[in-house]
Amino acid sequence: LTPGTNLDIAFCDAERDQLWSVSWANTEVGFSDVQDCPGSDQVFGNVTRVCGEGGVWEDPDVSSCESQEFKKLRQELDALMNQLSLEAALNASAGLLVQLKAA
Repeated sequence: LTPGTNLDIAFCDAERDQLWSVSWANTEVGFSDVQDCPGSDQVFGNVTRVCGEGGVWEDPDVSSCESQEFKKLRQELDALMNQLSLEAALNASAGLLVQLKAA
């Protein structure tokens, strides 16, 4: 057998990612390994890494990792954006009603 293959099935070798402090398992090409986000117990979500062509790991995707504080701020922003969208829709509706009455 050659490195990166197992019975003619290519895979990425298990490794420890020093930058993100995550251990990746042997993973078949075209599939992903999913681990808990690195960091303290205040960081939530999953970090994903795809095993790419030729058994080469792609860069980890940490976009779903967020702290509890950031999650709270994001939820507050989402609520404000929804409120602004509702207000804009109500203002547009009121403007249309005024135009219809004037016609």
